[in-house]
Formats: sequence, structure tokens, C-alpha cells
Amino acid sequence: MSLYKTLSISAFALFIHVSSFAEVIDRDEQATLTEIIEKLQSQHYTRQPLNDEMSERWFNLYIDSLDPARMIFLQADIDEFEAYRLALDDYSTDADLTPLEHISSVFNERINARYDWLSQHVSQDLSHVDYSLDEVIERDRSDAQWPTDMASADDLWRRYVKNAALNLNIAGKSAEEIQETLLERYQAQHDRIKQLDSDDEFDQYANSLTRAYDPHSSYLSPRDLENFRISMSLQLEGIGAVLQQDGEYTKVVSLVNNGPADKQGDLSPSDRIVGVAQGRSGEFNDVIGLRLDEVVDQVRGEEGSWVRLKVLKRGIDDLSKAIEVAILREAVQLEESAATGEVHDVWDGERIRKVGVITIPKFYMDMQAYQARDPNFRSTSRDVYNILRDMREKEVEGIVIDLRNNGGGALLEADMLTDLFIDPGVVVQIRYGDERVSRQHRARQGMYYSGPLVVLTNRLSASASEIFAGAIKDYQRGIVVGETSFGKGTVQSVDEITSGAIKITESMFYRINGDSTQFQGVQPHIEFPLQVDPNDIGESTREFALNWEPIQAVRHNVWMDVDHYLPRLMTRHSERTAEDADFNYLRHRFAYMQDLSDDNLLTLNLEQRVAQSDANDARLLDIENIRRSTKGLDTLASLDEIYDRNTDSDELADDSNATSEDEATSDDANNDFVLDEATHILVDLIDVTIEDNIGRWVARDQ
Repeated sequence: MSLYKTLSISAFALFIHVSSFAEVIDRDEQATLTEIIEKLQSQHYTRQPLNDEMSERWFNLYIDSLDPARMIFLQADIDEFEAYRLALDDYSTDADLTPLEHISSVFNERINARYDWLSQHVSQDLSHVDYSLDEVIERDRSDAQWPTDMASADDLWRRYVKNAALNLNIAGKSAEEIQETLLERYQAQHDRIKQLDSDDEFDQYANSLTRAYDPHSSYLSPRDLENFRISMSLQLEGIGAVLQQDGEYTKVVSLVNNGPADKQGDLSPSDRIVGVAQGRSGEFNDVIGLRLDEVVDQVRGEEGSWVRLKVLKRGIDDLSKAIEVAILREAVQLEESAATGEVHDVWDGERIRKVGVITIPKFYMDMQAYQARDPNFRSTSRDVYNILRDMREKEVEGIVIDLRNNGGGALLEADMLTDLFIDPGVVVQIRYGDERVSRQHRARQGMYYSGPLVVLTNRLSASASEIFAGAIKDYQRGIVVGETSFGKGTVQSVDEITSGAIKITESMFYRINGDSTQFQGVQPHIEFPLQVDPNDIGESTREFALNWEPIQAVRHNVWMDVDHYLPRLMTRHSERTAEDADFNYLRHRFAYMQDLSDDNLLTLNLEQRVAQSDANDARLLDIENIRRSTKGLDTLASLDEIYDRNTDSDELADDSNATSEDEATSDDANNDFVLDEATHILVDLIDVTIEDNIGRWVARDQ
């Protein structure tokens, strides 16, 4: 699948992920490619040999990754590359990277020539743009034809530059401001491209191969592997600062609370790092103009070691006035991805009910610490256990597990988390490529929390999230609410190779009822209005996603009879949300977005574009004002007020004179009404069990 299946017209940034290629192929990359191919053929779920069929997939994915909008190459280039379409497997037999070298050299020539053209066109021709012509561009060019010659390519680019200028014109920019903005934009894009190196080019080629097998297999460079370990352990060794690229500088965005840099005290957000030195006396390396990841590599380091930074404070550009900041590196905990718990008060119409909400952004586990038998290794299930213990002390009536936007993580953690909520039994079945089925992924300890439970999902809840939600649903341990989940039913392992690692799909997971979540996801008991189109996001939209077939179900106990309670729960949910302003807003906005996506053509006629924009804004404003008037809030005269009011609300915390109306506006902007409804359904679940005089849900055989 291409990196950008849809052209980002407003940002005009389709180049950010393409590569500028070196001419010399590294022998280590040849060895790495050989290892990748061997593992794919021997360990991938499909055991698919690298043949002509796979070569064609690889070829198409690689070309699409380079030129997703089909605006760089000419049709003649594609015709020239046709010799490789069914031959990449043959070249790879000897780890011959000639196709990469050839295709990349042509690409490099085209991209540099195109940026030269962009600079000249914006500098000389932009003042002559005629916005009265009836011209159009395509929003999505992923299936378009490549330009037949340079003249047609120039005309294609002329129209997309015109679109960028038109957007700025509508935003009120002068001709001079438009020219300056676009020149800076394209120069910044070109600068980023020129920073890409031979590692990036090989990564792109190798990952096109892995994606030919399925969308979740991938090659991890050594740097990617390190970042993967950090993301799973929620820990890194460094200074505890979030950095970003700011032109040729590396800028500090924020500091991790109580991290090394925060405790040292001399580094601040907006500072620019211009030099890095190792230890107390090492020489400074100039990092101006370096890629962000190269600077990060120098800033990170072993716990207990020193790093010295040369820093320009805000407003200072004179390098002679840069200050030196020495920081002792430590192990930094990345708490923003950790599970968290909160107690929510829910009004049931008569009294306040106290329920717990546990938000789980991902399924993390410090595998290195676990394998080293560290008794204090960090994991999702351990953190949730501690949160549940705290919730028990606070005497909450029930728990909501919020898995929205949780894309998964460690399979073992899906087992361990489920173990906290069910009695011993199979959590998930694992089917391997040779058709063996393992039922060893089990809950073993006995449930820790036996109270009322609701699981909240959306379309971006995937993989391990779906294992947990599916198990809770199949054991009838709780109620699943929200949107149908992503539909990922495959399991990947990460195997280290000589240079980096390969994440490879080795198995598929199945629910205990014998169904897979692959493509179909976990359907909630109670569905909420869609926020994204499932035809645009989900496993079923991914190229070369694996097919599945049912397997034998596992005998299991169920905790309660969900079907007995569900009609009453759905009735109460419908009564609350049928006329609810926020839920109706979701329905109307989704319909609006569907209408927008139906038209792939965008006019470049200024009058038509303004009329189209005004009509869209009017519809959005109407949707927003219906929501606001229903909630008793002031309606808006224009969409601009949404931004203005949100900006103002950020300042309310420091304004002791804020009016109650201001506070209401701020509270409304931050209201998570989807989560609120999940907590109401939890209270409903508690009440219907009380109505039936059930003090404890009793397990029975099924």
C-alpha cells in the first residue's frame, strides 16, 4: 500500500516520504535483504515463495511508495521499469540490488528537476495565474495515469501549485505573501528530501517487499528496532525531552515531567540545540542541519552517562551566545502511553453514581526486563491491576475499559489483561501456517475484578484490543459498546537479523467461538454513531491483508446472559441518545463527510471554489449550531468563532473572573460524550442486574 493513497492537497506535502538515493549499494544491505527473504519464505504464515506473483506485488508497492500520487515518474519511466515487474525475485536470488539502484536514480533525477521547476515557476509565473478558468485537479491520484511526457507533467504540477496558491488566496494572502509562502514550503520539502540517506532508500525497498506478503510484516532498521523497544517498554535512556525539526535546527518541544532535563533546570521548550558532546569533556558536534533522528541518536545514551548540549535560547540567533547545558542521562518513563484510571461521577436522574474508567492507549510490555526475570518489569496488566486495586479501595460500582485508538501491542498482555476479568480459560486461539491451533493463551489466575464491566471500542481499536474485547464478549463477562473495531486478526513476531529486525506475520488469532477478528473486527453489543468510514479505515481496506476461515470453537463458561439484559440496555441507550445533541452531531457530520468524499474533482475556479467553500461552511455551521442550540449554548455567526472560542478557553484556567457561560463553553469543548454514554450504559447494567435481584453473576456452562 502506498504511503499516501490520497494526495494531501491542502498541505501539498506528498514528497515527505520519498527518498533521495545514493549511487553505491552497501554490501550489508545485500546480506540484510537475503535474510529478510529467507525469513519471509520460511516463517510467514502463508509460506509463500518469492516468485513472479510476489515480484509483481513488490514492484507495484515500491513504485507506489516512491510516487503515490503518480506525479513524479513519466509513463516512459514506468515502461522502462517493466523489465523488473516479474524479475525482482530473480535479482534477489543473488541479492542483486540493481533494480533499486536503477529506479532510484531515475527518481532522483526527476525529483531534483521537479524542485528546480517549482522554484522557477513560483518565482516567475505565479503572478500570471488566472483563477477564472474552469480547471480541476483530482483529490486522489492513486489510480491515475502517469504523465505521458514532461509537458503534461509540467501542466499537472502547474495546476496543483495553482491549487496551493488558491487556498492561500482564499485565506486572504497577498500575491507577494503567496509567493513567499510557497517558495519556503517547497524549499523545506526539498531540504528534508536531501537529508534522506542510503538507509532510508533500502528501508523503503525492503518494506515494499514485506508488505507484499501482508500489511503488517515489516523491516525494522536498527534505529526502528530501538524505537520499537522503547515504545513497548515505555522507557528510554536519555534526557527526557521531546524534540522536533524546526528548519535547520532541532527544537525542544516539551520536557518529560521530573525527567533528567526537567530536574536539571536549564533546558526549556523552544530552546534550539546546535551542538551535542558526549561526557564531561568530549568535543561538541555541530548538529545544525542534521536530521532529527541523527540528533536524537546523539542525545540518547546509557543511563548514568553525561551529555552536554549547546543551546540557543528563544530569540537568540548568535551562535557565540549559545549556552552549555550538562545533563546526566537517566531511565525516562514515557507515561503518556501508560494505562490510567479515573473515577467518574454519573448522574442517573436521581443520584450521583461513582464508576471507574481505565484508559489503555496500548498493550505494552518490557520484554527485555521480562526475559531477564526482572520482578518489577513494566506492563499493561500490572498497571491495570494496580489501578483496579485503587478503584476497589474507592468503592466504584463498576468499570469501563476504554480501548479507543488502542492499536494493540504485546499478545501476552492481551492474555494477562483478560486474566484479571475472567476465570481460568482460553483467551484466544492461535492458528499457525501449518494449520496447527494452539489454545495455550489462557487466563490462569482467576479473575481479580468480578464487578460490572463495559468495554469501549472504536474503529482504531485493533489487534490485542480486539483479543480482549472479543474474549469479554464471548465469555459474556461484560458489554462491548462503541464502534466495530479495526479487524486485525494476525500475530507478528519480531526477529532480530544482522542489521535490525523483521516483524513477520507468523500466525492468526481466533476468538474462542471459532471466528476471527480479521476483516470483521469485534462488533459491539451497542453501536454508537460512526466517526470514520469503515470503508476507508480497517483491515479490509489494506492491500494483501490475509484471508481467514472459521475454526473449531472452544467450550467455555459464560458469566451472565447478555441477551437477557441487552434489550433493556439498548432501550435506555436509545432514549438517552435519540435526541442527544452530541450524538446527532456525530451522525450529521459523518453524513457531511460522506458527501464530500464522493467527488474526486476539485475546481480551480476562484468563484466556484469560494461558493463551494461557503456552502460547505454553511452546512458545517448549521450542524454545529443545531448541537449548540439543543444544549442551550450560544450559536455561532461563523466557523471562525469555534477557533476563537477554543483559543479563549485555553486561557480560562488563568482567569479568575471567568463567567459561568465561559466555563460552560470550555466544559463543552472538552466533553467526552462518547465516554460519558459508556459510563451511563455501565450504570444501566448495574441497575438491570439489581432489578433482577442478581447479587453476583453466576457462571454456567455453554
